[in-house]
Amino acid sequence: MFLESITTERLLLRAPRLEDATAIFSRYASNPAVTRNLSWPTHTSPADTRRFLQLAEQLRADGSLINWAICTRDDGRLHGMIGVRPDFPRVEVGYVLAQDRWGHGLMTEALHAVVAEVREHADVWRIQAHCATDNAASARVLEKAGFELEGVARRYFVLPNRGPEPVDAKLYAMIVR
Repeated sequence: MFLESITTERLLLRAPRLEDATAIFSRYASNPAVTRNLSWPTHTSPADTRRFLQLAEQLRADGSLINWAICTRDDGRLHGMIGVRPDFPRVEVGYVLAQDRWGHGLMTEALHAVVAEVREHADVWRIQAHCATDNAASARVLEKAGFELEGVARRYFVLPNRGPEPVDAKLYAMIVR
């Protein structure tokens, strides 16, 4: 349904592979600063990352979650991941990026490319995303990619790396049809 890989000026977005586990673990999945605003716990070992990749492969196969590893084209180095969860007519997007690549425009570039891919599907009417209200960097990425703030949902989701209580979220969307 969605492309296996997407190329941009600087990036190659491709399906993650089990052999990416070491890079994912060391680049971002084990970094508490990176995982602070994510819906999954910080990985404590490469085995956690391998389990995630095995699950991601299953979810890709059944079409319920499509992830792309974010790699730079010039050196092939993996820097993060971006994914979509189809729930037609909606598609939810989420992403993560290694801390040393923050502020370089890579996520905005990747998000633009994924939005363009998602827009190609006639059964998608809305692309949406959410982020913690205090995650200004993520909100800015969404805004630069053309998402509009629809509002704030109180006690919307649990971020396990922050604790057990739900946090407020900014809800963003883009209407494509």
